[in-house]
Amino acid sequence: MTYSTHGELAKALFASEQMVDELAIKMGIDPLEFRYNNALREGEVDLATGKTHVDKLTITHKYVTKNITVVSQTKLYR
Repeated sequence: MTYSTHGELAKALFASEQMVDELAIKMGIDPLEFRYNNALREGEVDLATGKTHVDKLTITHKYVTKNITVVSQTKLYR
């Protein structure tokens, strides 16, 4: 699929993120936690690019965990 403008790409990305949110909610999982649980980890291969993933996630792990907790406590998605 090709996109002729940046606006079309933004719409497609927004739609896919909305679908991830809906899937997580239907599974009873916080959408941020769902993304965190499914993020690539150090050494895993990205199937889209074939490249080995360099883990930047551990750098922000404490920040992400804190924010997942805050969002989960606010019950925005439940």
